[in-house]
Amino acid sequence: MPKVTNVLPKLTCLITGKKRTSNAKYQKLKADRLGIEVEKLQKYYVSREAIRELRKGLTIDQIREKLGSNPDSVGFYEIEVKELLRINSKGKHKEPRRCV
Repeated sequence: MPKVTNVLPKLTCLITGKKRTSNAKYQKLKADRLGIEVEKLQKYYVSREAIRELRKGLTIDQIREKLGSNPDSVGFYEIEVKELLRINSKGKHKEPRRCV
């Protein structure tokens, strides 16, 4: 009998292109809490370090430059920064600071 392995879903950061392993149950619970579909959570995932920089008020391009992302691996996005923060925050989030 072949050995069955659980394939853990990977999340890819929309800003940096970095990937991380996740748990399907965690994704389902978070999506339910936010009132969105798991697919939207996966599509608009942003890493913790990129979210931290967004909250500081950096632009997407500034974050990509600072965190050394590979532009070829990063998908195009059509979503507002406020929505990215809402989807990727643990709970309440602060408004991003304005860039001067």
